[in-house]
Amino acid sequence: MTAISAHWLAEHVFPEVKGLVQKQLHRKWHAACYSCLERIEPRRKRLPHHGWHAKL
Repeated sequence: MTAISAHWLAEHVFPEVKGLVQKQLHRKWHAACYSCLERIEPRRKRLPHHGWHAKL
């Protein structure tokens, strides 16, 4: 693979794929985060969407 094609892939293809992957990981992370929090502190309210875990 030449440097030009690698650059083109990185610029045009990877951002879209990365976006899709991040969305899926984000959903999984939310589910894991909430289930973990509820197991540790079941009485505590769920964190808002943009809480500490959104920055990780």
